Amino acid sequence: MKTGLILVFLVLMVAYAATVTVDLPADAVGTCYLPVTPSGVVPQITSAYPGTEEGFPSLPELPWSAPLPTGERALSLTSSALWETIADDVVIPPLPAPTPLLLDAEVTSPLADDEIYSSDCFWPPEPAQLTGTGFRNGLPVAEILVTPLRWNPVTGELQKLVSLEIKLETAPLLERPFSRGRKDDDFKRMLIVTDSSLESIFQLLADHRTDQGILTEVITMDAVYAASSGRDNAEKLRNFVKDYYALNGLDYLLLGGDTDLVPFRFAYAMTCEGDIHPREDDLPCDLYFSDLDGTWDANMNDIFGEVDDEVDLHPDIFVGRATVQNTTEAQIFVNNIAAYEECFREDFYQDVLFLAEVLWTNPYTNSGESKDYIDEHFLPD
Repeated sequence: MKTGLILVFLVLMVAYAATVTVDLPADAVGTCYLPVTPSGVVPQITSAYPGTEEGFPSLPELPWSAPLPTGERALSLTSSALWETIADDVVIPPLPAPTPLLLDAEVTSPLADDEIYSSDCFWPPEPAQLTGTGFRNGLPVAEILVTPLRWNPVTGELQKLVSLEIKLETAPLLERPFSRGRKDDDFKRMLIVTDSSLESIFQLLADHRTDQGILTEVITMDAVYAASSGRDNAEKLRNFVKDYYALNGLDYLLLGGDTDLVPFRFAYAMTCEGDIHPREDDLPCDLYFSDLDGTWDANMNDIFGEVDDEVDLHPDIFVGRATVQNTTEAQIFVNNIAAYEECFREDFYQDVLFLAEVLWTNPYTNSGESKDYIDEHFLPD
């Protein structure tokens, strides 16, 4: 009987499986650079990130999200790619092991994977791998990791991806994704949550936004706590935002107060082992109130944002925080917004300042690349 049920389940899975074909956008693979280091050439591609697997060739990886049909999840993928040779006789060093950020860590030479480095064929053998299914505004997307370069360790030939077609096998979602509601489809909606002592000041900003066509409501934290449940204040606020989002629809959330007035969430960032600070592995993370799928603590160990917690990191709403602590600071914040928006310079909205730095030199980690990506893909020309 048990075998029969398993067979029926497998037949149903096959019956409901479908195939979706997607192409990697032509501009997804940015400019390729081939900087020379003492250990060899370390290829870099704009908007891509260094790999992480110890001993593998140091090739960049590109995260990509491909849309899926409503109600579907990705099961597997196959790919078809075209390549062009961009260099010959290149030596690419292996990636080092991920290492905790110890202050006195000993620097050792990474060990190459013998099977890869002795093989007379291109690595990686496939340019794309499926890492899961995420959700953007309640709609499913396949999470794909693309390696836009491939390298032959024996001949030294390095090739760059020209085009990539991916076929995704899909099946119905096992659970319903978090989705939004909306009462007024013609309007954007904004929610401001703040301490009761600042309510009247933020109401001035809410009125201003509503006059601009963004329906804005101010809710005090006392009202949030009274209406919502959760293990702590941060979870109560997030659950309140989720309910508001599902009932009314929501585009923008302003946290109107510093962390002593409006709660925040510490989320896992890395295993540091520096013994510098008791919470050195965690960072304050307001993205917790923006990515509304799941709980951010799927394994229920009270450590939020771990890999095992299945956080897709796709924002469902835009979130900002006004780090004010009293009425004086709140009034200055609201006044500054009005002054910013009433500037008379015609090119005012075209000027943007991004701050960035090189976080590490080994591996080379230039945080300016993410700012360049925003400039290239999201700001008007």
